[in-house]
Amino acid sequence: MLIHKTFLLSSKGERLHDLQINIGTNLTENTCGFYKGPAVNGDRIVVNCNPFARGSYVILRILTPPGEKEFLQVCEIKVFV
Repeated sequence: MLIHKTFLLSSKGERLHDLQINIGTNLTENTCGFYKGPAVNGDRIVVNCNPFARGSYVILRILTPPGEKEFLQVCEIKVFV
């Protein structure tokens, strides 16, 4: 499974960091990849998952310390199986 994320940001690219990419079903979630970042405006990020990974959902999560808030704004995600 290949997850291809395109970020076409005019500003605030640095907000994309510590991004955990999971795939899952209704019952389980498995880690697909991790992007340390930070990104820069216009970055294109490609994450190669395990070729045997299966799931119905792609979950993007910024890992933050307790009590901190981060914002994740996604323009487009392409998933190739």
